[in-house]
Amino acid sequence: MKELIIISIIFLLSLISASPLKASPFQDQFIELKYYHDRISVLNLLNGLNLSEQQMQKLLELNYDIKKFLEKFKNDPDIVSLKARYKKDLKELYEYLLNHPEQEDKRLQGKAVACNAKMKEYFKNEYQNEMEKFYNNILKKANKTLTPEQIEVVNSFKPCIVPPKDFRDPVRAGQALSDSRIKKMLENVRKIEDPRRLETVCERIANKIINITHERFYKMSADEKTNKRNEIIQTLKQANALSDTDYELKEDEIIQRLTPDTAKLYKMRKKAQKDILERDPKSLDVDLTSPVRKFLLDPPVVIPILEKRLTIERQGGLR
Repeated sequence: MKELIIISIIFLLSLISASPLKASPFQDQFIELKYYHDRISVLNLLNGLNLSEQQMQKLLELNYDIKKFLEKFKNDPDIVSLKARYKKDLKELYEYLLNHPEQEDKRLQGKAVACNAKMKEYFKNEYQNEMEKFYNNILKKANKTLTPEQIEVVNSFKPCIVPPKDFRDPVRAGQALSDSRIKKMLENVRKIEDPRRLETVCERIANKIINITHERFYKMSADEKTNKRNEIIQTLKQANALSDTDYELKEDEIIQRLTPDTAKLYKMRKKAQKDILERDPKSLDVDLTSPVRKFLLDPPVVIPILEKRLTIERQGGLR
């Protein structure tokens, strides 16, 4: 996983105090602003997700696990020793270059480069696989903690100071394919009179439902996708053609036909892991750069927020 290696190296280098980059004169001020911006964004996201107390507790535990894991890495005696040596070599090279303009010392340069290479090699041998497995496991647990609809909200979230007006709507975060949303789609479809536009809108809705089903519940084969797409489009067109009276009588039935049976799909997925892997070998992998990890698995930001939220929740809710 190339992305993980890059992230891991960045994390490793963040432990090294020396930096070749010149700091901005406003760096401290921007760091302070970013501190609050990050936390306000996560607060907005958590507000929009409408997490249950059980979900908050589980996410908090996962962030504790990450914090503990990173402390273990940070306090590794070999890493601490290598970091101290690398810092010493860099400082020695810096002072030499400062006092000897336009001159090089290959010995000092070689020492710094060799120590840097040794740190990277140590990290690769000792921690890369462990970190990869650790975050893969943590992210799988986080994905299981959230509903598929909540994951969809996280995936589409943009960091913000003021969230969109409908972001705190419980229906939006808790039931991305709820009866309410399907009903709204149907209301829009029934207003369409132009056949070409109807065809386009029906295809778009069908693709949306199929994509959510495929990504969140059950890996559909190409034939299953085609059959389901045709079924959804036909159902939407039927809804468009019904009179107001007939539609009112059949509305619940139509909504049920369009809403994924999540319990059934989860059961199918659980019983068909081998078949799923044959269709899509990467289907059980998790994206270690996913927004869930970025926004909800960040201990310094998430732990204080969830601790406060749980305290408020257990004291009787917001006042």
